[in-house]
Amino acid sequence: MNVFLLNALKARQRIREIISEIICKKKERRLIEKNLLGNLLNYNDENGQTLTDEEIADNVIGVLFAAQDTTASVLTWILKYLHDDPKLLEAIKVRVLIGPLKKISKSLQAKSVENQYLIINDSTN
Repeated sequence: MNVFLLNALKARQRIREIISEIICKKKERRLIEKNLLGNLLNYNDENGQTLTDEEIADNVIGVLFAAQDTTASVLTWILKYLHDDPKLLEAIKVRVLIGPLKKISKSLQAKSVENQYLIINDSTN
């Protein structure tokens, strides 16, 4: 078996053991919080069945690792599109910088955009 795969399986097993210990402590103390783990511990399907500790651990592991990869992937694509489309980048800059200032007159907004644009350009150089 591939050493990398073997190490990954061992790491996953260790993570599952840690999560199982946390689940046991929560159940012993009857400490069910309003978070991912608490919701999984309180889950009942249409037949009233609860999730097993193994199913809960698998769900937590899936969320932990999927969220990290998904977030990194999404941020990478956002940066790529912003780099490839200067008009989009400029529109977002204006939206972020000017959005809260909607009640100010258009002439003041235009001046503010110019000043904020200069500040952004100075800070990136």
